[in-house]
Amino acid sequence: MNLNRIRSGLRSTCRWAILGMVVAGMAGCQPDGGRQLSGKWKLDAEQSLAERMGTQEGSVSSGGSSAEAAPFEGEVDPNVPEPEVTITFRSNGVLETLTRTGIIDSTKSGSWRLVSYDSGKMTAVVECILNQQVTEHEIQWLDEDSIKMTPPNMAGLTMKLIFRRAD
Repeated sequence: MNLNRIRSGLRSTCRWAILGMVVAGMAGCQPDGGRQLSGKWKLDAEQSLAERMGTQEGSVSSGGSSAEAAPFEGEVDPNVPEPEVTITFRSNGVLETLTRTGIIDSTKSGSWRLVSYDSGKMTAVVECILNQQVTEHEIQWLDEDSIKMTPPNMAGLTMKLIFRRAD
């Protein structure tokens, strides 16, 4: 009799545990870094370029000399559209990228997952898979709506760019 009561209690506990996991999963339960990162991010081309060129007030360019851009001399062609790079980290692990420049028009889909998150340093490492290529990227939060990272769809790029929350 006691054995049946114990089994019944275990079944009930297991049901509640499973129900709790399902509800947490449906609510998009993620570590802090994943929740902060989820959403659409758009390249802040002007800010990224200014930082690369060291023209921002009090700015010191980071990274190696291979990633430094030479100052632009000349006029900007008004007929050339501004580059557009957006990265969307969906809470379900789907990654979407869009790149539009004068010569590139590319959309890619893949997946992402949070590898690590350091709330003290406000950094995270994410693993991204695009076109069967697996890459890891460090992301630094500048504020709630700004991050600095190397775009996953431009894995060969060595410099980090600034993105602003777009949603």
